[in-house]
Amino acid sequence: MTARSDSALEQELRRLFGRLRANLVGHDRGVLFGFLLCLVPVPPVALIGIAISAFNYKLWKDHKLDLGEGPAIKRALGIGLIVLGLSSAFWYYIIFATLDELPAALRLLREALEGLREDTRSILYWLLRVPGVHKIST
Repeated sequence: MTARSDSALEQELRRLFGRLRANLVGHDRGVLFGFLLCLVPVPPVALIGIAISAFNYKLWKDHKLDLGEGPAIKRALGIGLIVLGLSSAFWYYIIFATLDELPAALRLLREALEGLREDTRSILYWLLRVPGVHKIST
């Protein structure tokens, strides 16, 4: 039996994740948590991430966090503000574009249902064929 050798992709991914893990282990958990929340494109979550990062920034300025945490905190604040702005604009557009088109969509739905009602009525007339009945009241 020959020993199984890892593919080049697997080796490269293992090295990449090893470097990432080594980089993350050196940071404070609160800084990492705030940074990860800043990446979520849902405005309330990103806002919480920005608040945590702002609190971390104050702690860093007061020298209660390691001095090496400063760049990560600043990146988290910058990325969080960008994500918050873009995701807020996206959700604003989705919500208000939908509301602007809502009356037209409801009108189309009503017309489709009225057409379905007329078709159903015609099918019932044909199926029942009751002599002397020309109209079914609704």
